[in-house]
Amino acid sequence: MDFDDSIPLPIGTEVPQNTVLANSVLQIHGDNIEIHDETDGGWPTIITLETDGHPVGIAVDYLGTWHGQDVGMEEVDLLLSYEDGEWGWRAIVAFSTKKDAIDRGRYETDEHNGHELVPWNDDSRFERMEELLEEDVTPITHTENHPTYPAHAMQEADNIHTLNRMFGIGKLKTLTRRRKRLSVPHKAG
Repeated sequence: MDFDDSIPLPIGTEVPQNTVLANSVLQIHGDNIEIHDETDGGWPTIITLETDGHPVGIAVDYLGTWHGQDVGMEEVDLLLSYEDGEWGWRAIVAFSTKKDAIDRGRYETDEHNGHELVPWNDDSRFERMEELLEEDVTPITHTENHPTYPAHAMQEADNIHTLNRMFGIGKLKTLTRRRKRLSVPHKAG
């Protein structure tokens, strides 16, 4: 897979023979995009790039329907980025259904203030999602048109442990191995 100047997240919909049921919710623009690892089928799993002169690393796990377990998630994208002198994490989780997105998250973890549904067909959805992130509320975008675009939840945190607890992604061993390859020596997460 080749990315010119941006990466869609979730990525699964851009991959041939896609089994991930969610559409992309975020477009990361950047330079020097490199794929450092991929699945046997060519799905990128570790990606780095620069955006506004800052490094960004992305670790991806495609759970989809082929992973063999019902975790209610199609894809998890973890971003590690350096901005304003600090490292931070962002998780984008493509859930199989809106119900999974609501029921499987622990959205009052640490300093976070719950979740709010943001309809996908709302033209101001991206602005609303950013507002909610600033308020430490987890936006869940959704549509009833399953399986085209079931639901996405997105949140950011200073450390990966908060996101692990919030989304239950710390138990995903493949994602954890990929995420650790993104960690910077002085900021291991």
